[in-house]
Amino acid sequence: MSKKDAVRSKHLIQKQKKRRFFLSIIFFVLLFTFVGGFYYVSNLPFVRIVGFVVQGNSVVPSESVISIARELTLGKYLYSIPKDSIFFYPSRAISEKIKKSFDRVSMVELDIKSWRTLRISVFEYEPHALLCQKQDIDNQDTVIEHATTSLSVGTSTIPVLAKTKEQCYFLDKFGYIFDSSPNYSDSVYIKYFNKNKSFNRGDNFVSLEDFKNIDTFLTSLRGLGLSIVTVEDLGDKYFEAYALSGTKILFTTRTSLDNSYVAVSAFLSDKTLFPKGKYSYDILSLLDVRSSQKILFKMKE
Repeated sequence: MSKKDAVRSKHLIQKQKKRRFFLSIIFFVLLFTFVGGFYYVSNLPFVRIVGFVVQGNSVVPSESVISIARELTLGKYLYSIPKDSIFFYPSRAISEKIKKSFDRVSMVELDIKSWRTLRISVFEYEPHALLCQKQDIDNQDTVIEHATTSLSVGTSTIPVLAKTKEQCYFLDKFGYIFDSSPNYSDSVYIKYFNKNKSFNRGDNFVSLEDFKNIDTFLTSLRGLGLSIVTVEDLGDKYFEAYALSGTKILFTTRTSLDNSYVAVSAFLSDKTLFPKGKYSYDILSLLDVRSSQKILFKMKE
């Protein structure tokens, strides 16, 4: 390489270094401007949440939901970006804490309404049935006493314990246990029982498929005039139900409950057995549809 070329190459290298230096300065100036501008805009009053509104709730208190949201939007991220920014509010943290605080809540959605108002949409589990567990107890203050070992329902009786305490939970339409419930003395909800198993919130009474099939079956029976008030899980997919008429119904999810319904419908339409239709079902003591081949029944004496 000639001396002239060497000088030219050195000059080119210096020029490239200067160019990189100036580009670096421009980059950091732009970065600083962006970060500073971002910080400035994020702290402007008109992009900060000032109000909260709750919708969709019927049991969960709006004030409690707002309190959670307000608490989690206090402070700043990294000591710079406010948590009550309409762009960076902690939606996931708010949603998770609301669901954790209230067993009744199934889902939470958040969005900005009217620019500076955070809208919190709360979706609650809907009570569909009850899961109750009976226990023999001696504590007189918490005892539900019955004069006999049966509970009168219309003109019929349903067996119950003479001294029992019921701890009941709400079930949604999928058989999911989501909250404790008060004791209901009437047939507002079907009561499910399983004396051989303990349940907690978050459990399912039976599998989703079984509960769906059972619920459809019981709803269909109601359409025929047999209103079910209690269902006992006997284990191994066998169940014992009592109707408002006092009729005991044995069924299983081991066979198709759709077929069981068809068989029951045909049986109850027999005018020789039930001349008054659904108004004469109170003479039916037992209806056993556990077999896919035949129906067993017993009339009251």
